[in-house]
Amino acid sequence: MADRCVPYTLPYKNLCSGPSQNGISVMQPACQSLMDGSIVNNPCFNIITGISVWTYSLFSDCSSGGYANPVENILIPVCHDISKENIIVEEKIENYGKFNIIPFMLLPDDITFGQAPSGFQYLKIENNGRYERGAHVEYRISIAGDYPALSQPITVKAGHDILKFACQNGYKVPGCPIPDKLTAEKKSSLIIKNNSAVLEYNVSIKNEGGSNLEDIKFQDILSYDGANVALAPLLLPVDLKFEITTVSKNTVMIFGKINSIIAGQSINFKYDVPIDSFMQPGAYIFTNITTVSCGTISSSDTCTNTVNVVRLKGESSIKVTENNKIIHHITVANTGTSPDTSVKILDRIFIPGDVLIQFTDFCGCTATFENGNRVSLNMNVTNSVVNISHEDLPIPSGGGVRLPIEFVVVSTSAFKSPAKITGTLMQLLPAHESQIFLPPLNIPSSSSVEIVGGCNLQ
Repeated sequence: MADRCVPYTLPYKNLCSGPSQNGISVMQPACQSLMDGSIVNNPCFNIITGISVWTYSLFSDCSSGGYANPVENILIPVCHDISKENIIVEEKIENYGKFNIIPFMLLPDDITFGQAPSGFQYLKIENNGRYERGAHVEYRISIAGDYPALSQPITVKAGHDILKFACQNGYKVPGCPIPDKLTAEKKSSLIIKNNSAVLEYNVSIKNEGGSNLEDIKFQDILSYDGANVALAPLLLPVDLKFEITTVSKNTVMIFGKINSIIAGQSINFKYDVPIDSFMQPGAYIFTNITTVSCGTISSSDTCTNTVNVVRLKGESSIKVTENNKIIHHITVANTGTSPDTSVKILDRIFIPGDVLIQFTDFCGCTATFENGNRVSLNMNVTNSVVNISHEDLPIPSGGGVRLPIEFVVVSTSAFKSPAKITGTLMQLLPAHESQIFLPPLNIPSSSSVEIVGGCNLQ
């Protein structure tokens, strides 16, 4: 917006003075006189009267290289939203020593000068024979309202010549005010670490309008399934005095005020919503709506995050088949509305010292001894614990996976009492930190088979 009117002190200078053309010069002095006679900066806005004032000077010498055409009219671009009834144009010809109100026109375009610049209209002043060459003329334009000082050239017609005047910084003319605009932008991310979930929100509130904004209201509403989700205390920025209230079991609201945001600047902050616990498996949606407002302007932005919560069920079983063959089944299944997932499994098979076996199929799993050495197919194994693991086993929603681990009994020395081979499904853990895992059901799960002399399996 235009600078506020303040008393002007010497020295006298021009804000803009384009090169002379055909003996004509257009200038914008750094100071001007108001209707009350005070000398102030140019242009400026009088906060008492609510009027902005803009002054320009025109000089044409008596004879410049044979040019004799007087100034016919002058065009000054002004904001296209300004209406004629809100403008007073005054003219002072130096010999008369005072300003007089003169007629003018507002035109979106002119047959001689063409279309006005974008966002502007022409304020056209006709000379109508009021002065000839050799005159110094001052134009004072008073406009109701405050307008930003924008740079535009000023055009003069003298005879058949169309003269466009400009300088490095441009003549300051009343442009259209940038309307007040407040923008809320929000980004969210779901952070899952150590099987705990945190919703992280980054908020940017921008003043994209042309004036400073004060007393900005902030409101943030978080909606979720309060029947199955418990939130931990929210972590808000300490430098902003926001409050938290529980609207309902499914809704939490953060609210407060921001004192001010300067035009063109923004306020950025973040806050976290830790999730304490989930009661049931499923896909939980968290919807967050941020709204900022100031007077009649407002802006909102929405973020939605989904937290997938998994609960699995495990089962270990051993099936004896013919020819001394044993199948140890590892079964992992999703429960309820648990979503698709991937899981790490750890199963342990104990082989006593009086039994010798050989594995024939690991079903895509890895088998290792307690010391970490790999167990190979058809390797003699006795008096050992074999770890059966899978690092990324897909489990579909509403379904499950059964892994058959197969081995054969080669020999046994258990004749008086049976020897027991035991398989135990020990762990079901998330393969990736992208979901929350509730404690699995039926873990650990064990099953066993007894081996007796002569390889009679029971």
